[in-house]
Parts: sequence; C-alpha cells; structure tokens
Amino acid sequence: TRDVRAGEELWFDYGPDYQHFEPGEALRSAQVKEEPLSSEEE
Repeated sequence: TRDVRAGEELWFDYGPDYQHFEPGEALRSAQVKEEPLSSEEE
C-alpha cells in the first residue's frame, strides 16, 4: 500500500506530465526544471 500511496502523491505532484513520462523520466524532468542546464553550461 505504501508504494501505491507514493505513486499517487507523485502523480498529483507532477500532474498530467506524470502520465507522459515514466517515474525515472518524471524525476529527471523535475530536476531539470530546478537546475536548467547547469552541467551542460560548463
């Protein structure tokens, strides 16, 4: 049940985007939004 609740929380956090991306992709997407191209700039 914990996994299901965690999945639901992520779904609400990411909104419709979560449907289009897999869990890993969604997490990467969120990190990219926080730090846009910080490693690519170097």
